[in-house]
Amino acid sequence: MTFNNQQKQITLLQITPICFDCPTVIHLSNAVALLYVDKAEGDLVVFTNAQEAARVTILNHHVFLLRNTSVNRLEGSLIIGHLLQFEMEVLNNYLLQNLAQRNTGLFDLKQPLPHIEVTANGVFFLNNLICQLNAELDAAADSNEYTHYLFLLLKHANRNAKPFAPDVENSKMGLKIAALIDAYYMTNRSTSFYANKLGITQRNLNIIVHNMYQCRFFEIVMQRLLYEAEIKLADKEIPLKVIAYELGFSHYNHFNTYYLRYKGISPKEYRKNTQS
Repeated sequence: MTFNNQQKQITLLQITPICFDCPTVIHLSNAVALLYVDKAEGDLVVFTNAQEAARVTILNHHVFLLRNTSVNRLEGSLIIGHLLQFEMEVLNNYLLQNLAQRNTGLFDLKQPLPHIEVTANGVFFLNNLICQLNAELDAAADSNEYTHYLFLLLKHANRNAKPFAPDVENSKMGLKIAALIDAYYMTNRSTSFYANKLGITQRNLNIIVHNMYQCRFFEIVMQRLLYEAEIKLADKEIPLKVIAYELGFSHYNHFNTYYLRYKGISPKEYRKNTQS
């Protein structure tokens, strides 16, 4: 096994260009990892409780989701690839902001080895995102600065996943909740509004959300709003007051207070830090 030793690490993310030249176990230091395969041949085998749980033939331009709760063994040679490791809280935050991607493609966590093929048109963009993440880590960027690119990468890698067909009522409710949040999160953030739309009580809505996502309903809306805010703040041409109005705040001061409360930094300071 040979490793490119140019490993870049920051609190929640590390990226390693890799080259394996013999059968080997892929050791993870973080909870989960994306294995992006550019060129390869052989099989990737996952063992759970010492039993083979999955075996997949590795093909070029495939992405695999690996977990450190299993043994991930490569039987073959991975010529070119990247291993992007991060903590489970990062994936959980991403899925809170992108509920429709839960249980689809790479994020079908019931599968022992979720994987998906990146289309030919998507390979260039995916490689660019990896390069951008490397640049952010080289610059010792704050985690908020590179999380945006990581989330773009997760969404892009999984964009061709087949829609999940729910077979239980909670899954159906999860998709309804995701659709409502996408439609109204900029204009209404009260739990009662969404509960009324769904025809249930606020208490039942919070119970459903807690059972599915281990958080309160308001936290999902908050994360969705903050994610959209960071996208807009990255564009220095958009005035802060305009961003506040676009996100449904009647006054910039309200947006500033909200952002500072949940992010620990003002929108102005966040923009300054990310563009310095």
